[in-house]
Amino acid sequence: MFAYSIYLSCGIVSAYFILEAEKLIWGSFFLVSLELILLRIGIDDICVDAELERKILTCFMISGFMLFTFKSISMNGSLYNEEGVIQSPSEITKVTGVVRRIEEKDDGCRFIIRPESIKGVKQIQVSYYDDPELLSDIYSLPGAEITVYGELKVPEAASNFGCFNYRLYMYSHNIRFTMSAKYIDLIAASDSVYWNYRKYICRTRDLFLSYFDEEERGFIKGVIFGDKSDISDDTINEFNENSTGHILAVSGLHIGFLFALLKVLTGKRRSRITSGIVILVVFLYGEMTAWSPSTIRAVTVASLSLCHIYFEKPFDLLSAISTSAVLILISNPYQLFSSGFQMSLLALLGICFLTEPISHFTGEGVAVLLAVQIAVTPVIIYYFCGFNPISIFINIPIIFLASILVPFTIILLMLTAFSVHIPAVFITAMEGLADSIVRINRILNFEGCFFSNIKVVSTGLIVLLYILLFFISSEWFRVMIIRGNIEAILRCIPCILIPVMCISVMTFNIFQNDEIIFVSVGQGDSVHISADGHNILIDGGGSENYNVGENILKQYLLKNGVNRLDLALLTHLHTDHYLGIFQLNNVFPIGKIGIPYAYSEADDLPDNALVIREKYSINMSDDVRVDVIWPIESTGTVTNSDEANENNTVYMIYYGDFKILVTGDLIEEDEHEMISYYRESDILKADILKVGHHGSKTSTSEEFLDAVDPEIAVIQVGLNNMYGHPAKQTLTRLSDRGIKIYRTDINGEVGLDLRKKSIHVDTMH
Repeated sequence: MFAYSIYLSCGIVSAYFILEAEKLIWGSFFLVSLELILLRIGIDDICVDAELERKILTCFMISGFMLFTFKSISMNGSLYNEEGVIQSPSEITKVTGVVRRIEEKDDGCRFIIRPESIKGVKQIQVSYYDDPELLSDIYSLPGAEITVYGELKVPEAASNFGCFNYRLYMYSHNIRFTMSAKYIDLIAASDSVYWNYRKYICRTRDLFLSYFDEEERGFIKGVIFGDKSDISDDTINEFNENSTGHILAVSGLHIGFLFALLKVLTGKRRSRITSGIVILVVFLYGEMTAWSPSTIRAVTVASLSLCHIYFEKPFDLLSAISTSAVLILISNPYQLFSSGFQMSLLALLGICFLTEPISHFTGEGVAVLLAVQIAVTPVIIYYFCGFNPISIFINIPIIFLASILVPFTIILLMLTAFSVHIPAVFITAMEGLADSIVRINRILNFEGCFFSNIKVVSTGLIVLLYILLFFISSEWFRVMIIRGNIEAILRCIPCILIPVMCISVMTFNIFQNDEIIFVSVGQGDSVHISADGHNILIDGGGSENYNVGENILKQYLLKNGVNRLDLALLTHLHTDHYLGIFQLNNVFPIGKIGIPYAYSEADDLPDNALVIREKYSINMSDDVRVDVIWPIESTGTVTNSDEANENNTVYMIYYGDFKILVTGDLIEEDEHEMISYYRESDILKADILKVGHHGSKTSTSEEFLDAVDPEIAVIQVGLNNMYGHPAKQTLTRLSDRGIKIYRTDINGEVGLDLRKKSIHVDTMH
């Protein structure tokens, strides 16, 4: 079954690269190489009917390809209204549908609805905050028919190479569109048995959580239901840095804890009644967690294990894992690209493949822990760009305490569901355990001193590592070694290298050789300059509602092979230019942060601040430097944010034979002053212009464009931003002059390869 799940997954991967990544040639070659592997690998030595096995594997591979193809078409196809008319998402401002699931979020809520007014769309996620009366009883809404009014949006794909792909994440949850609802009309509530049951489940969760004090409630909500929205960012970061964050997501570990406790409680009474009770409890827990993929996987494995224990049927953990994986991928093949699916599956595979060889050197309990840690470490490094070498020791007390907290809290949840009164002493005990886990994890974090940022290697190398790890520890490999059939092992080498090569090419970083990169940071600016191993950022975006520095810039830099910035320069202290740099400075090594002289007396400047005065010059290499060309004279200090744009610093990047003008939020008045000052020289002439103030109509004047005369213009702007940037007037001025326009809201990350005689532009989209 394991081989079947692998070939099903490979078929899905090939379809993804052909259909969505648009890698037609290499995606097809990957598919062909998998079929060639079946002809070369030595399955004749371990299969009674090798030819039949090859046909079955081929069928699974083709099935995976077709599954993803059909799913991709359904997630990206045309939209039809009730009259059968094709519409674009921007035309749809009203959606009528049935509420399928609801979650409380801070001061609002989030609905998952099945739309009836749009054909072919299974689910839409709707955020809503504005109606206190409606939000006061949100758990009466499951099954209700409602109409929501707002702007329908397609989730954003990754805008920077290697960074979080929100669209893929939402697709893996069967959600095609999102909407921030302006208001909602309740058409009719549902009194069906099924929806009354769903409402009861929601109210049970709410009642159960209300037993706990606010501080512990958020943590228990995260541990038991996988909802981390009420846990502080600092606590989440501590768990992530310690590699103990897995207890904050529903996983096989949770079901394992529950299953172990139920086995103890039922003792040797292995009857059908006791097994049915155990399965019922596990199933109800799955209902409480809204059947996340990890819950489905864990419940499947646990149920098959129960069949083995109580009905004395054969049980194979690897087959159970593979069966659950196949079921999940059949229901939604996008799940294959979910980090949660990958990590939990790899943890279980680690137990299957690595526990036995490791147990020769340690006890079985330690071997299981080591096997899980070894199996998930590469993918943790890949996704989180960091690793804590003492995480395995930190996990021992955390998992031990969680093994007590999780099952007993779930039992209390089940008692709540059956209206059984919970004695206060039990609640106090669970609160104490929760608080102990948080405190111990915080102490063992040692303020993050053991956590290291790691530049991420290619996807192909990660895949190769896992293939070799599980190949060498597999039963087939051991059988071949025992038989002395080295030839069969050697035949597998090209079978391993060819698909890995395909994956490496299909996931290659096209920005790897670009010297200037305009990073997509939403509504903000950020320009990355790379020269001779030195790296500088000019601005870093920023938002009061989102940590751009940690969530975007840090991920971007590490995913692109940068583990330290020599310098970060700021044009001015507007939030969408400076805040991301200040946030990055807390989690990533930055040599100095260049603060314009006008802000030299500002409050709360970082310790590594460097005051940048007029005519300042930074040499990165023999033929690369960054010059301050405006303002010419800095006096005084900015006293309010309205003056920030008037004290905007302008940088000129000299990169070999090319010039790149970075304007920040330069306004038209200063443009004219610059033109007047540099009238007798060609200082302002540049090959590439970073358009001022995100393409606002108050910047990029006709005279300024004539003076700069760029070949390429890059506008850094957020998708569907509230300011209406870029302005139509600005786009018209640029296009009328034949200037090539690139926009981060449309093109994502924009990279410039300047090593050749001409400029080569790379974009994410």
